[in-house]
Amino acid sequence: RKNVGENVVLKGWIQSVRVFGSVRFGGVRDSTGVTQLVWDQDLDDKVGDLKAESVIQVEGIVRSRPDDMVNHNLKTGDIEIKVEQIHVLSAAKHPLPFGMEAFLRNSGNSK
Repeated sequence: RKNVGENVVLKGWIQSVRVFGSVRFGGVRDSTGVTQLVWDQDLDDKVGDLKAESVIQVEGIVRSRPDDMVNHNLKTGDIEIKVEQIHVLSAAKHPLPFGMEAFLRNSGNSK
């Protein structure tokens, strides 16, 4: 929470997008973990049909998540980024036939 109020730029892979009315939620994954993103539908024209594993860059403001919405399973689970700008750097052309989360979780078991 030390970065609350700061403008930040994040680049990474989008994990998922959830739509709740005019608000969108997504998770961006990079080398530090997963961070929740929140943006308004007015940015939809910039992202189109954003598929999981597309590479994006977002600019926005760090804000605290409400206490009842903190995700204790994530290192960044107590904050989210209110997205002001979003750029698709590389769009995933097809949905993956498997979820990356499950793949990453199980990849060590195949040795």
